[in-house]
Amino acid sequence: MLTTPLLIMVTGPVGAGKSTTSLALAHALRHPARAVAVIDMDQLYGFVRQQDGYGEPAAWVRARHGAAALARAWFTEGIALVIVEGEFFTADELRSVVHDIPAHIPWRFFTLRLSYAQALARVQADPSRGASKDPAFLRQLHAQFAHAAPFLEAASVIVDTDGLSQDTVVARLLALIDGGVSKERVP
Repeated sequence: MLTTPLLIMVTGPVGAGKSTTSLALAHALRHPARAVAVIDMDQLYGFVRQQDGYGEPAAWVRARHGAAALARAWFTEGIALVIVEGEFFTADELRSVVHDIPAHIPWRFFTLRLSYAQALARVQADPSRGASKDPAFLRQLHAQFAHAAPFLEAASVIVDTDGLSQDTVVARLLALIDGGVSKERVP
């Protein structure tokens, strides 16, 4: 059981279940003596973007720096565990968050990996999805994830999620966190 502050970073392709998994993980880790918070990078991006859509690089930089500032503030206010979920496909993207976290707070970086076919099935079944339901657009996003695979394999702990229930994915992450399994370096 975690007793010290911890930052958890969760990444993966669109449809991997980053948001759902992060919220379920937060629920599982909450305890009367341990406050937990989740930061959704897509929401932060929405707060700072200047144009419609998700292709504005400067807004992503602002959102990542905002996530770091928010996490620092929450740790200062007694939140023991902060989960940041979003796309961290390069060392610079990851570093932009973890670099500003106080050195005494450890962090864990996890990648939820799944196939394009599984991602397509998930987004097609999700009524809240927009553009990611388009198979061609999703394939383009999944190709970005595939391009990031070498970095993610070096920098994160990979959890393959194809065919797994949400409960199983959360249980695997809990076991990895409780067991201290992590990669706390940015190549």
